[in-house]
Amino acid sequence: MHQHRNQTLSRHYKNSYMSDSTGDFDVSDVLNSPSSHTTADCESQRVPAKRQREDSSEAVLDPGSEDYRRLRKRRQNRESAARTRARRVDLNKRLQGQVCELERTNCHLQSEVQRLNLTVATLQQDLDYYRSLALELENTS
Repeated sequence: MHQHRNQTLSRHYKNSYMSDSTGDFDVSDVLNSPSSHTTADCESQRVPAKRQREDSSEAVLDPGSEDYRRLRKRRQNRESAARTRARRVDLNKRLQGQVCELERTNCHLQSEVQRLNLTVATLQQDLDYYRSLALELENTS
């Protein structure tokens, strides 16, 4: 299906920009063509809505036919892909929530570590002071 679409697009562009009968492209034709768009042109254009798939043709076909089975398989594949995409989006949302929660926890823990390091430094200073007092008392007695 994609190959057919690519061939159709390729034929369209060959017909639009062909410079001679050999089928060779002239780059200047593409660059100077009136249909080439700038970024501003693309931003101002509206994107058309996705077209709805017609599954009604499946109901018209004979349930035993190859076309019916092929259309049913395509529909099942589309539905499966949609479920997979929905699960992936849900998983991404849950993981992003976990990331945010872990970042908050990490921030709290880092501030706790800083607070505890200050406490350790203060206690170390107090210990050094009391040790020096004890040494002075021993020397005076």
